Amino acid sequence: MVLHAMSFSHHAEPRNQVLFEGGELDYFSELRLLGQDGTLLAAGSPVPSAQQTMQMCPGSKGRPPPVYGALRVTLSLASQQQLSDVLRYPERYRVEVLTRGRWQATRFVFECSAQE
Repeated sequence: MVLHAMSFSHHAEPRNQVLFEGGELDYFSELRLLGQDGTLLAAGSPVPSAQQTMQMCPGSKGRPPPVYGALRVTLSLASQQQLSDVLRYPERYRVEVLTRGRWQATRFVFECSAQE
């Protein structure tokens, strides 16, 4: 499974977020983002993508925004620097999903970034 990600920088709290979307309903029950040394940076539980009002990425001319999967997880990061590092060096970070009681590493791809 590949998760699709979007970074989002807000003016108000929570300021620095990464949204992950992908998978099928009930595929995983939790997602965590780990740093280079295996330190937990953020974790969250998925919600159905269809319940989210904010679209992951804008649609192209004349097309609706894409939906990358049935589940979405929004993680808040500690700082703008941490968010920038994840965007710039995604290969240094690991995303794992909890599936049937086991943590599994999964690949992720950044699709877009947005600022408020």
